[in-house]
Amino acid sequence: MLVTFFSVREPRLVEQPTGESIPKSLKDVFTNKPYLLLLSAWFTNSTAVAIMEAMLIYYYKYIFQDEGSVTMAMITLLVVTIATIPFWVWFARKVSKKTAYGIGMTLTLLAVVLFAFTADRLGQAGALVYMVLAGFGFSSHFVLPWSMAPDTIEYGYARSGVRREGVYYSVWTFVIALGGALAGFLVGQSLGLFGYVPDAVQSAASILGIRLLIGPLPAVLILLGNLALLFYPLNQKRYEELQAAIRERDTKQA
Repeated sequence: MLVTFFSVREPRLVEQPTGESIPKSLKDVFTNKPYLLLLSAWFTNSTAVAIMEAMLIYYYKYIFQDEGSVTMAMITLLVVTIATIPFWVWFARKVSKKTAYGIGMTLTLLAVVLFAFTADRLGQAGALVYMVLAGFGFSSHFVLPWSMAPDTIEYGYARSGVRREGVYYSVWTFVIALGGALAGFLVGQSLGLFGYVPDAVQSAASILGIRLLIGPLPAVLILLGNLALLFYPLNQKRYEELQAAIRERDTKQA
């Protein structure tokens, strides 16, 4: 905390327009292409992660028929996710944030699809191996988008000359809630379509539904997120150019 206090400098204060309307602020947000692409990936990946986490209990209860083991799976997932965050910070510096995020979510995709269709045949140990791989990939989702979002906000500031961080982060956090709500809706509706009956022996159709919901459905959402990232235009060179343009303009206005 002390290192942060003494090493981080406040940006130069530049007089901002007052009394700006909400529609104008929202227009700036929703015409910011890098932000929208990142937001799309953030939304689809957040929804995918929420679905996978929700479906774990169903998989262990009805396919493994060992509901109690889901606790160890969740702990493994959480511990690996937290422990590997420094790796993704380091890796993003070596390649790029966009590339690192895409690779991380692709690892998650592979882990959940393999888990869906092979974990019950490999047993508990094999399932935990998949949890390690999924947690490793998950980790990128919990650090890289948060480091990419400020870059897109700076892009918006470079365009408009007005700082709108509050509006940007309001939309960002709303999308988190929206993704969770969509995940709950998809899980509930899909289980019903496959004939799921709570606390009962499941039919072959409902078992298939559980497999599809924990693997292929999140995989499709992750693929959509990676597709959005392919078109994400900001990299380190572009960001430095934006910062130089902002400093030059702010110096003239000071």
